[in-house]
Amino acid sequence: MRSIANKINHIVLLSTASLCMILVIGFLSGCGDDEEDEFINPQNTIVGSQGGTALSSDGNAAVDIPADAVSSDTTITVWEESSSPP
Repeated sequence: MRSIANKINHIVLLSTASLCMILVIGFLSGCGDDEEDEFINPQNTIVGSQGGTALSSDGNAAVDIPADAVSSDTTITVWEESSSPP
């Protein structure tokens, strides 16, 4: 009887692992899309070691860069995406 229970447990384990693999593959195949994203209105901000804030061209988005996050002057670019989110 123990042998049958072990076989059943093995089958259940394999079935569960297979289902998880199918779900992960399905999830990963849905990541990304074939359409190219279009970014418009790039806004460049130079931030040094003192930190700073990079803003979008319309001022609706901001990226705060803390002090010492970069070691020298670094250009941070914020773009608008032309398509709306899914």
